[in-house]
Amino acid sequence: MVPISPLAPTAAPASALPLTASERRIAWTCWLIGGLFRLIYLLVIHPATAHVYSDMNGYHERALNFANAGPEGIADTLYPPGASMLFGWLLRLDPSWMLVMIVQWLLSLAVMGLVFLIARRCYGNRAAVIALVLATVYFPFLHYAALLLSENGFTALVLASGAALLFALQSGSLVARMGWALAAGLLAGLAIAFKNTMLGSLVLTGCALAIIALRRRDRRFLTIALAVAVGLSVVMAPLALRCTRLNEGRFCASANNLAMNVLLGHYGRVRELVWIDRARNTTFSFTAVNSTLNGYEGREVLDFGVYDGPANAALAWQWMSAHPVEALRLSLRNVASLFLAPTLWPSAWYRGIDFGAWSQRLFWPLILLPAALTLLRHRRAMLRFEPAAQREWLLLAPLIGLMVSVFISITEVRFRVPFDGLLMVLAADSWRAFGVALARRRTD
Repeated sequence: MVPISPLAPTAAPASALPLTASERRIAWTCWLIGGLFRLIYLLVIHPATAHVYSDMNGYHERALNFANAGPEGIADTLYPPGASMLFGWLLRLDPSWMLVMIVQWLLSLAVMGLVFLIARRCYGNRAAVIALVLATVYFPFLHYAALLLSENGFTALVLASGAALLFALQSGSLVARMGWALAAGLLAGLAIAFKNTMLGSLVLTGCALAIIALRRRDRRFLTIALAVAVGLSVVMAPLALRCTRLNEGRFCASANNLAMNVLLGHYGRVRELVWIDRARNTTFSFTAVNSTLNGYEGREVLDFGVYDGPANAALAWQWMSAHPVEALRLSLRNVASLFLAPTLWPSAWYRGIDFGAWSQRLFWPLILLPAALTLLRHRRAMLRFEPAAQREWLLLAPLIGLMVSVFISITEVRFRVPFDGLLMVLAADSWRAFGVALARRRTD
């Protein structure tokens, strides 16, 4: 039996029960078909090395530079270093990029397993199998694993951190609780090394769980929080030292792109911004994907470096102060576009079919709506921050943190995709409940 502490989100250890024969068959089918198709997609249909453009150029160049132990400069603060370092280490072992794609494949399999594991610990075996099916057929998980971007590794780390935190909350002994919490902090730090959007999610999750613990007056949450903080600092300290050093002494935690993203997401109907740093003889051009999808065509040339945080922040604040209503509209549009954008970027066209658009259309009825129904069923406990709603807050709070992040900066569907595994867990419980109700109705 799995020990359950008073902080545990479930009243009974449903995950301790073995899978039924039919559940095992479905799970093995998912692993075999999902694993094989992922391998074919990554190596044959859509190899990452055949699709190096836009942001992928940045990761590609930095990975090569890291593999060759080249010097870094202030421009290397624009991306968190995690993905480029991972690709660079792998390139040192295998310059052909084959090892990179194999590791990407393994990480995509880990995503499937983590979705299954979290769902099983939260809602039991039947929900876990349903969540595994959703993760297996979910095209964005497959697509972003086949690109030289940070999303695939970030997705695995987000889910691994959440699973470790869940285990910490469900552990009965102090040693196990602190061990899992330490692992959660380490994994969260590594996730931040891949994408800054983890910062807001981490803060919101900690706040939600802390409120629940305070209502219970349970001091054991303090030990979990301290262990998470220790694990987080082990990664964040060297990460911040590197970024601050490259940023010429100006502090940055993981990457120096927040002010740039705030400006890019809140500068009116401008599609492209061009930053020209004449002192360093560098030019950078970035476009906001959401602005492109909305048909914006404006272009603005700025006479300072893209990594100049104060200059970006000052210009963004100047524009938002002059256009407060439009700035608010853009912020709300950013949040809505996380869910309502019509397709993926980078695009996923194959044989004349936009699989990105189809994946979004299927996401709404198969994942988003059922997840919302699960939250609706638990709304009273969640609004009161009761211990019974701890699992729902653990699954929802990271997404709320992401929504806060895009509200103040920019948005893309690919920012949401790493958190879709948590939505799948919520959706799986609704599909499980629907199946139970349907079976009862047939019996009656």
